[in-house]
Amino acid sequence: MTVPTPYVGYPWVTSLVLNLAIEQPVLPANTKVSNQWLRNDVPIRGAVGARYRTATADSKKAVRLNVRCSRAGYATESTNSNA
Repeated sequence: MTVPTPYVGYPWVTSLVLNLAIEQPVLPANTKVSNQWLRNDVPIRGAVGARYRTATADSKKAVRLNVRCSRAGYATESTNSNA
């Protein structure tokens, strides 16, 4: 199983809503996908959806999204978006 590569744009702007966009075919059935937004590679508490509104704390920091895919019988894999 290959984890889709997420893309996030303009992470340096505050009060911007960032959206998860995956450019890859649909994953197989029974694949669990989880998201975690990161600030300088540290998880942002409570930021686990496909959308994240940037805040003052994000100013001049790298905001990225970690996408983790798991499926029974396969190794769990994850990848991060661009910064």
